[in-house]
Amino acid sequence: MIQQKKGNKLLDISISFSIISIISTLIINAKIANNYNNASGKTQALFGLQEIFTFGYQYYVAIVGIVAFLLVIFSINKPVSNNKKLIAILLSVIAAAIVFLRIWRLFV
Repeated sequence: MIQQKKGNKLLDISISFSIISIISTLIINAKIANNYNNASGKTQALFGLQEIFTFGYQYYVAIVGIVAFLLVIFSINKPVSNNKKLIAILLSVIAAAIVFLRIWRLFV
């Protein structure tokens, strides 16, 4: 019984971290898209460099997604719902991967 509560707690924390990471990534990418839309033509041409230097902190958000994934790994052997494990795994992988995709281009 205690193991199940601990496994559930780890999965709940993992899901929370993943959601926080995804929301943070979306907010940062919305700011990047806004800066791109307000930039002149020459600045837009070299916007990749400006993105790295101005919004380089966005890659630290991936750490939260990786921590969420590690929490899922620690709870794998605990007796909890497989559906909850699957949701936690998917969210943590999405949270870690979405940081490295340039989704701000979808906002433009």
